[in-house]
Amino acid sequence: MSSDRSLPVKHAVVGEDVIVNKPESFMHNRLGEIWKVKADGERLKISVSFDGEIYNFYREELKLA
Repeated sequence: MSSDRSLPVKHAVVGEDVIVNKPESFMHNRLGEIWKVKADGERLKISVSFDGEIYNFYREELKLA
């Protein structure tokens, strides 16, 4: 996956709309809203809400909606 399509760090904020960009996931291409952002070592782990259901992704697996 190319990093230029991933969610920019400045947009990794609660309330931002994102699209899952992870083809191997059943959530691929789903639109959600960032619920929580947490540093996981050098990477950002982002919790995304889809109609109240929360799923976790890394920043590189999301793109701006």
